[in-house]
Amino acid sequence: MLRDRGHGVAVPSLAGCDPPYWQNHVARAVEAAKALGDARVAVVGHSGAGPLLPLIATAMGARAACCIYVDAMLPTGGASRMERLPAAFAGELHRTARGGLLPPWGESWPDSLWEELLPDESVRAAFRAELGPTPVAVYEEAVPEPATSVSHAYVQFSGAYNEEAADARARGWRVVQLDGGHLHMLVRPHAVADALVGLIGPQ
Repeated sequence: MLRDRGHGVAVPSLAGCDPPYWQNHVARAVEAAKALGDARVAVVGHSGAGPLLPLIATAMGARAACCIYVDAMLPTGGASRMERLPAAFAGELHRTARGGLLPPWGESWPDSLWEELLPDESVRAAFRAELGPTPVAVYEEAVPEPATSVSHAYVQFSGAYNEEAADARARGWRVVQLDGGHLHMLVRPHAVADALVGLIGPQ
């Protein structure tokens, strides 16, 4: 949809990275952005990818135009993601880890919860087929927060990110609220594309 609107899009794969994870995840994103030529780039991240955005923008230098957090964690201030998660959720992650790996996201959820989150059966099946185990160390490693001069904005979908959206407003960021679940971009993709284009501005 974004490409149809005249925007170049690069989507890095973060699967199969070695530690230090944040460094290699940032490197994957910067490498993927090379496909966009010399164009300025809006760095967009969803969920746990949020803390990586200022690092990616810093690594991209003058090419970075803005950072947009989509129902995402905010930068951690140098702490780990685990330290910034609600205590109950962090405890659940530790309890479910086996051999240093977390099971695929939502693996233990009932089908009814998945159907509520992603009503379209084909979209739901395609999304779940891409899920795999995640190293616990991804959440436990400290993630630096470099100072950036680019603008920041926030798109909130779910109530789980009320605190992050409020923090974004307090920082003076533009905040767009779309009422939906955490995977709203797979349920109402046109609305999410509209929000992103509005925050990016004319190219």
